[in-house]
Amino acid sequence: MPLIILSATLVFMDNILAIMKKLAQRVRAHRKNQKLSQQELSRQSGVSFGSVKRFERGGEISLKSLLRIAQTLEQTGDFDKLFAEPIETTTRTSPASSTTTQPNRLTIFKDKSIRSVFYDNDWWFCLTDIVAGLLRSKRPRHYLLDLRRRDHSLARIWPTLVKLLPLETPQGKHKLLCINTLGFFRLIQSMPNKQVEHWRLWLAQTAYERICEIENPARAIQRVKEIYRMKGLSEQQIVQKISEVLAQKTSDIETTESGEKEFAHFTAELNKLIQPVWH
Repeated sequence: MPLIILSATLVFMDNILAIMKKLAQRVRAHRKNQKLSQQELSRQSGVSFGSVKRFERGGEISLKSLLRIAQTLEQTGDFDKLFAEPIETTTRTSPASSTTTQPNRLTIFKDKSIRSVFYDNDWWFCLTDIVAGLLRSKRPRHYLLDLRRRDHSLARIWPTLVKLLPLETPQGKHKLLCINTLGFFRLIQSMPNKQVEHWRLWLAQTAYERICEIENPARAIQRVKEIYRMKGLSEQQIVQKISEVLAQKTSDIETTESGEKEFAHFTAELNKLIQPVWH
């Protein structure tokens, strides 16, 4: 009896090793197809060079490192099929998810539909949709790979910019690479294409205006008033809005004596701007 158990165990282990090696072979094939060396894959994924070599040689790797490699090679879709949720015969109330999808509500970017998902109190947008819409690219995945090859700093922070989130596809819902607004603004700084030049100029202008507002906070107040005007508020409503914010800040803020003086100066400047409205 023990001999039978040992034999079955050895067969089971052989099957596991075969699966590991086959997986490593497929990953190596994808890496070569994308013209990435082991060193380049290591750099872009954040997995050590030794771990990449060991994995491709024998299939041994941690799940976290494997997911990083799959994300770099854009092959994460297959992970959704692992350990699929079993079909239950009884109804069970599941906890609320932090991800909220709205399949019928698409964000339109020019004439392209960009799939979006609300996650962790922020909107995230399908990365390949953005590239296709901005550049009219028919191969957005290859473009993003080339972009990371050229820009090493972008490759280093890539895992912090993107998330895998569920989106609708022709084959059903799958996890795709998504990016939020802040990440998008970082991404376009690495894109050399002329189609995004107006975005870069807008970012530069916005940064310059913020510096000017730090030097002279009265400019920030003027900008807020202009935004409220664009929203259709009257001058009196604008004054009320700003006064409410100012009153809230006054009650919440805890400052030193010098801080109180700075805040008093800010209040004086604010009053100079809004006082004429009352007359």
